[in-house]
Amino acid sequence: MSFHPTAIVSDRANIHSSVEIGPYSIVYSNVEIAEGTKIGSNCEIGLPTPLGDGSPLKIGASSVIRSHSVFYECSTFGERLTTGHRVTVRELTKAGDGFQIGTLSDIQGHCRIGQYVKFHSNVHVGQHTTIED
Repeated sequence: MSFHPTAIVSDRANIHSSVEIGPYSIVYSNVEIAEGTKIGSNCEIGLPTPLGDGSPLKIGASSVIRSHSVFYECSTFGERLTTGHRVTVRELTKAGDGFQIGTLSDIQGHCRIGQYVKFHSNVHVGQHTTIED
């Protein structure tokens, strides 16, 4: 594992040995991160919330989460998730493979997003939204 010395990573998080975590990022305990994933600086990954169902945040293989992004626990993302900077994703969101979220976008939770969906920058997705493949 390649964690920057300033990163705070829970020893209870399930993180593949090939994952890279950048400066000043926090990875909480209720998190699973698959192989080949890169997390930029100043991110919060698996932020605890009483609004979830207690399940872990799952990030699929070969994902890229750029700086200042916040992902709450209790969501699942397929392989090759890619974000811009300053993305927020709330609890109970499920997205398929190849999901791309542009800079300054936010997903307000309880959402279902299909395979290979691409959002540009500044996209706001309200709670309980479904977006098909």
